[in-house]
Formats: sequence, structure tokens, C-alpha cells
Amino acid sequence: MPGRKGITLALCAALAACSGAAPVAQRANRPMAAGSIVGAQSPLWDTPASLVSGDAPVYPINEFLTGGEGHAEVEFTVTREGATRDITVLSARRPAFGRHLAAAVRGWRFEPARMDGLAVPSTLRIEFDFSIDRGYNAPPSPRDREYQRERAGGR
Repeated sequence: MPGRKGITLALCAALAACSGAAPVAQRANRPMAAGSIVGAQSPLWDTPASLVSGDAPVYPINEFLTGGEGHAEVEFTVTREGATRDITVLSARRPAFGRHLAAAVRGWRFEPARMDGLAVPSTLRIEFDFSIDRGYNAPPSPRDREYQRERAGGR
């Protein structure tokens, strides 16, 4: 659904258990800005891995049509060549969110982390929030309210 208005995806990048990256707004199925995902500092490398190219995940059509919102979190390895591998879905509000995020990550390319000038593999963990922009005064759907309660820690 390239170009479909009203779909906004927010992305938070973190390396392993480290965080600190600001959310980056993305549109579904659009190229992501180079450098929008950068791993955190670590004693394992001098320079962290940084996104070179890739598309944001496609919003799952069934979730979009029913107003479903949520998040997914994946962990993956960036190889010495900058490819991604060993992609694991750690959590997902709905299984489709995890599948779509993992599929997007498969196509991402990185500038690998470097130690003493040499490329080294690194592990990154990202969380991607899938949300539908309904306009300024649109009331939240029942699924939105359920998701907001879950994110706030109440069930």
C-alpha cells in the first residue's frame, strides 16, 4: 500500500538492552532514511552499526482494515557485510505485526559496526509501533483503547 495516507509507523532503535534512540516517524512501505537506526555505544566496537537502506514494514492489511494497532519487537544480527540474519520476533501485539517487521528487517542493509577499523558482527533490537492516523478529533476505536490500556500496564 505505498503512498496510502493515514498510516504512521514509529520506530525506536536500540542495541541489545541499550536504548536512547529517538523515535523516527515512518510511512508504511517507504524507504527509511540512512542513519535512522544506529546501534548504541559498546566496548565491543568503536563505531556502532548504522542503517544504510531499507523499507519500513508494510502495515498488515487485516489489521489496517479492522483498525488494529500495536507493536512488534525483533532482535537480529548485522553481519560483517552489513546484511541482517538470525531475526527473532521477541514480542508482538498481534502475530502479523511481528511477521511484517521481520520481513522488513530481512531487506535492510547496514554499515557494520567497526572495531579498530575492521567490520564486526553486532546484535540490534528494535521496537516498531504500528498506528493508524485517523485525524485530529477522531475517537479511539475499542481496539485502540485496549492497546492503550496494555501499553499503560493496565489490563
